[in-house]
Amino acid sequence: MSQALARVQRWLGREELEPPHLVKVLDAVRLACDADDWRGAALLVFEHGGWTVLEDLSGCLGAIPPERWLELAREDSLFVAGYNDAIGCGELVAIDSGVILRAFVDDEQSPSDNRDAGDVPVLHSWTDVVGIVDDDPFYSAMPDEALLLMLAGPAGSQSTPV
Repeated sequence: MSQALARVQRWLGREELEPPHLVKVLDAVRLACDADDWRGAALLVFEHGGWTVLEDLSGCLGAIPPERWLELAREDSLFVAGYNDAIGCGELVAIDSGVILRAFVDDEQSPSDNRDAGDVPVLHSWTDVVGIVDDDPFYSAMPDEALLLMLAGPAGSQSTPV
C-alpha cells in the first residue's frame, strides 16, 4: 500500500497536506473539509485481497484520459470506476499488463467527452457504471477505518497533469 500511495502521489504531482493517517471512514469527508470546502484533494485508502483501493472523495481522479491511467498502471493491473449521479456521469477504465482493455465515459453534461473503447464489460450508459461500482466487492469490503490521504491543490481533477 505504501508503494501504491507513493506512486499515485508522484503521478498526480501533488504534495501531501499532511501525512496519511487512519480515520473512521464515516468521519473522512468531515475531516477532509474546512466548513463546506475541501481542504485539497482527498483520497480514502485501504487494502483488500492484495489490492490497494482508493476511494476518491473530492473528485481529483475524475475525467482523466485512459492514456494517463496507463502511465500510472505501467505493467500492473488497474481498474478505475466511478460515477456522479448529481450530474449524470460515469466512467470506467480497465488496464492489464500495459494494455487498456476498456475505456468508457458517459457524461450527460459534456457528451463531447464521452468515449467507448473496448467491449468488456458491456456498458451503454453511465448508469451501467453505477451498478458495477455499487456491486463491487472491493467497495463493499471497505473497513471501518482507512487511511485519509490529503493532497495539495484543488479538490477536483483540473490540476492533474496531462
